[in-house]
Amino acid sequence: MSKYSKELEDTLLQVVEAWRGSVVHVGGSGIPYRTGVVVKEGLVATLARSARDGEEVPVVTAAGGTTGRVEAWDGESGLALIHVEAGATAVPPPGTPGLPETPPVGTPVLRLAYASPQGLEASLSIVRFAGGPTEWGRRKVPAHFQVDGPAFPGFLGAPVVDLGGDLRGIVVSNEDGNEGWVLPAGAWRAAVDELAREGTRVRGWLGISLGAVRLSPTQAGAAGRDSALMVRGIVPGGPAEEAGLQPGDLILGADGVGIGDEGLPSLRAGTPVGLDILRGSDRLTLSVVPAPRP
Repeated sequence: MSKYSKELEDTLLQVVEAWRGSVVHVGGSGIPYRTGVVVKEGLVATLARSARDGEEVPVVTAAGGTTGRVEAWDGESGLALIHVEAGATAVPPPGTPGLPETPPVGTPVLRLAYASPQGLEASLSIVRFAGGPTEWGRRKVPAHFQVDGPAFPGFLGAPVVDLGGDLRGIVVSNEDGNEGWVLPAGAWRAAVDELAREGTRVRGWLGISLGAVRLSPTQAGAAGRDSALMVRGIVPGGPAEEAGLQPGDLILGADGVGIGDEGLPSLRAGTPVGLDILRGSDRLTLSVVPAPRP
């Protein structure tokens, strides 16, 4: 058995060493003790509860401490991109083409967190659950999986790699705060590319309260459906009031897409949304510009 133990130890050490320059530790008021992954020279992807464009945050790399600057932040998923002037030069090893989105249950994997200047913290785990499509900060992703073992806050943003060193996913937190929840590598890379391309995404706020209601026969005939979201209240001076929404308006759709009783789709601050409204028996479209949530 000692032979197999030594082989496993050697494998784990090789994987950790291969990733040593690609994993960093990120701090800051809205990014407390998070792991970051170098996505290209000088650019790190991590997770943040809050972040502001241009905000400076402390970063620890394999080369030592340095300062990073927030380039973009997604207020829905928490994904943040940090520009690092020095030390973040290694790029994660490429994934192997043809790997499935989620590793099979029972696959041994490593979670890698850059905990201190002394080196990486590696947690050997196994895949204990693989699931299908879900949402991450209202972003639809094709699959997800979970790993066993303790879920420390410092592992948020950490890469999950297989024993061949291939990136299989990133530890994120779902809406229940489960930090053992892993976003597959492909979905994570797509989110990083989108954020880099589009810039900071702050969740929009309209300043209204809504409730699902059943429509009268007359309203249902005009709406072409039997339920809608009613505007129950409007915040004075908010985006909805400025756009002309009124209490009692029935919202049927947004940007030409019908919405159900579950509520409005994700809104981005500063990006206008056209609301399909039923007011009395009249159909109209109002353009509203969501504001950042106060």
